[in-house]
Amino acid sequence: WAPVAYSRQQAQTPVAPAAAASYVDDGDDDAADVAAAPVSADASIVGYANPFFAVQDQPMAEDNFTTPPLVSETVEWLSTHGLETEGIFRIPGNLNHMKDLKARFERGERNVLAAERDEHDVAGLLKLYFRELSAPTYPRDGYARLSQAADLTDSKTRIAAMRACLTTLTAGRFEMIGMLVGLMVEISRNHKKNKMTVQNLAKVFGPSFFLGLPVGTATNIFAIWIKDQDGIFLSSEYPVFDE
Repeated sequence: WAPVAYSRQQAQTPVAPAAAASYVDDGDDDAADVAAAPVSADASIVGYANPFFAVQDQPMAEDNFTTPPLVSETVEWLSTHGLETEGIFRIPGNLNHMKDLKARFERGERNVLAAERDEHDVAGLLKLYFRELSAPTYPRDGYARLSQAADLTDSKTRIAAMRACLTTLTAGRFEMIGMLVGLMVEISRNHKKNKMTVQNLAKVFGPSFFLGLPVGTATNIFAIWIKDQDGIFLSSEYPVFDE
């Protein structure tokens, strides 16, 4: 996954009002999985009528965050070896072995995964890393805004709102989250072989990533990130809205 260049807190594109909705899954991996309701009857209202955009989020203070080797190396390994593995991220690995791998990364060892053969151990290591963080990668004080963005019905509005939330993060955090989501997208594209649809991946990984969020909320947000990856993570611009 190659992150695009972006400027933090880009100007938000005016949007028409939209009602709230939640993620639903019908068993297929298509855009219809995200329920869409009509935009406000007065579609001529363009601007910041949607309450979400009435609040200007403050950019996160620079913290020089960089992707830890454990994350970048596990993502790279799974991109090569785990895309078609049935039950990836759902079937647990060997906990003792995962803890040993994590300890080796923490000691600064190199090529930790060179001899690994079990996809579930490596996938479990990635989940374990996020689950044991003292503070989540996406700051807790931004959870409420993420939840509001996820509840927006209109897809373009939702993408713009999610991107508005994510671009308040430092570049390092944005890029690492994008790397994770990119892996999930690749895995979901092989769902006929690995049995891991977008919803399945979001259920098993979202709660580990969003520490402290209700499982349903964490799953909903992570599923939207995977489904709307292009607009949220790969575009250098906000979506264009028809007036």
